[in-house]
Amino acid sequence: MRVMKWSMIALAVSAGTSQFAIASSQDDAKGFIEDSTLTAKTRLEYMNRDFKNGAGNHKQADGTFKSGYRQDTGLSELLQYSSGFTQGTVGVGVDAFAMGVVKLDGGAGRSGNGLAANNSLGEPEKDSSAVGGAVKFRISDTVLKYGNQMVASPVFSTDDSRLLPEVATGTLITSNEIKGLELNAGHFTALRSQTGQYNDSINGRNGDTGLKNPGLTSADFAGATYKFTDNFVGGVAASKVDDYFKKQYIMRISVNVTERFANT
Repeated sequence: MRVMKWSMIALAVSAGTSQFAIASSQDDAKGFIEDSTLTAKTRLEYMNRDFKNGAGNHKQADGTFKSGYRQDTGLSELLQYSSGFTQGTVGVGVDAFAMGVVKLDGGAGRSGNGLAANNSLGEPEKDSSAVGGAVKFRISDTVLKYGNQMVASPVFSTDDSRLLPEVATGTLITSNEIKGLELNAGHFTALRSQTGQYNDSINGRNGDTGLKNPGLTSADFAGATYKFTDNFVGGVAASKVDDYFKKQYIMRISVNVTERFANT
């Protein structure tokens, strides 16, 4: 009877514990190929800017001034592949991309909007392309990624306002171990420009002349976001970019309010 009693208690404790056990993302891994995705994005962009304050706004390295009128048109294609994670305690995967631009319009006298790559003389190239990728590792609900990647943080993010996005090179860690809480930290040492031309623009290249500038050496950031309720989210973040700036993103509060009116 005592043996049966203790067995029943153990069974009850085991059952109670299992109710609180939540499978992690890695526990649910389907496989490298099985959970992979491939996306394609085509973008056609026309951009016209006329700097009314005069050509003096665009002084070049040789001391001459460039016209303040800029007009470019281009077509881009961005292919992105994201694999799933291998099964096991540590999941392994890769993210990769291939992208390219074809200039449709925009001569040397009117270029400068950052839609297409320029050569060493500052003349627009007819086309340009770039490839890259990153390796990623996942343990439980924490992912570490190293390589070329697009980043979105309140204090450090890659720009996607032209035909191609900027691509940062470095390490990013994202953790969702606690429900509702996301932690992230990154260290990046290179930034490919939006034209896909250079892989060290964080160290500086002038988009108009192609000449080397003394630019940035590294960027570090960390942040946390917590979802208090479905309609209430808060977060903090901070970054340091060597020789340029420090940012503190103290609090973000996102409140969604939905009012329902009953028929009377």
